[in-house]
Amino acid sequence: MNVEMNPVPSLHRPEFRNEHQVADYLNLNVSTIRKWRQTGKGPRALKFGAAVRYRQADVDEWLATRPEIGGEGAAA
Repeated sequence: MNVEMNPVPSLHRPEFRNEHQVADYLNLNVSTIRKWRQTGKGPRALKFGAAVRYRQADVDEWLATRPEIGGEGAAA
């Protein structure tokens, strides 16, 4: 039986990243990303069997919640 799948429109398809891509994006070691996932300190992750994936939107949202250090208005 040939079943035709309708692809999800690209506007609604989340962009998934693996831990290596997230580490590159944040300029960090993969071990840091893994440790954060295990301790619940990093961006939200999804498990697909043994594969760990991150939605780009979740990584960006998590990044926006990080405190800023230095720059204008920083405490002396």
